[in-house]
Amino acid sequence: MRTQPRVLLVLGKVETGLAALLEKHGDLHFGPVNQHVAWKLATDLLPDVIVLGDELVETAGLVFLRMLLVRHHVPVILVLSRKNIHLAQELSGLSPLLAFVIYGDSNPTALAEQLKQKLAEIQATSAPRQDDARAENWIIAVGASAGGPEALRLLLQAMPPDSPPILIVQHMPAPFVQPFADRLNANCSLEIRVARNGESLLPGQALVGPSGTHLHLARDRNNYVARLSAPVCPCLHKPSADELFSSVAQVAGARAIGVILTGMGADGAVGIKKIRDAGGHTLAQNEESCAVFGMPKEAMALGGIEKAVALEKIPREISAILKASSARERSLSVDRC
Repeated sequence: MRTQPRVLLVLGKVETGLAALLEKHGDLHFGPVNQHVAWKLATDLLPDVIVLGDELVETAGLVFLRMLLVRHHVPVILVLSRKNIHLAQELSGLSPLLAFVIYGDSNPTALAEQLKQKLAEIQATSAPRQDDARAENWIIAVGASAGGPEALRLLLQAMPPDSPPILIVQHMPAPFVQPFADRLNANCSLEIRVARNGESLLPGQALVGPSGTHLHLARDRNNYVARLSAPVCPCLHKPSADELFSSVAQVAGARAIGVILTGMGADGAVGIKKIRDAGGHTLAQNEESCAVFGMPKEAMALGGIEKAVALEKIPREISAILKASSARERSLSVDRC
């Protein structure tokens, strides 16, 4: 049985040398990395404790720190330099899982001793994380066409910053995709941008499919990733909501929420039914709130929609689905004890 906590070190250049000094204190991973690599390491290694340098917090922002606490439910020790000591007061109420270590002279030995003491305190009060306890992340997929830019703005503005990753297909000419994503990003609490091939998907993030290629969901071990694929057959829409929804059904199954918004035509109707058939949840914007009731109507006609509601109610429906799932999992966990 493992008695030492499994520690993930995600530190900046100033803390170089800590890994060697802490090598006897559990399994370690070390390096200056970006937020996407850090999230992938946390997901793959399933640590009991995460030690996070303030360099990453400075570059990735506080949303990333909140996501670590919300999604991984493990203690996070934030290593703060003197210039960022104010964060200890500002973030002290963020989570009972958050602790702080302050360093002033960049002395790795002194910093290592502080961390060892803090790790010992955590080990004395926390059970090691169980490898089979991690719940698979949810994924939200959204398809829209005519009237979609405004509908997406209203939808994404109402989504909380700890939302599951969101993949979006919006039919739009290529020159407008990047400015569209930039405008959304500037007006929402989520991080919103154009999808890049192979990138890991993070909570609090929404990715817009670029024009001329299909946006798919894929899995890299325990991580959801975005895949951009060239169309292999003639397609009216590139990206296609059908392609996105079909990949989400295959990869995420019952952990998927498909949403089809205002739009002309039938793109998405076949794919979103696959999500419902796979045990996922599906929502459509209702006729009264649609600019064009084409895509939702076709999806409903095929039996792919679980519920059609007004646009402003869709975020609440998503929240209800996630809360119900969380309650079921807690109940099952209690039953197994």
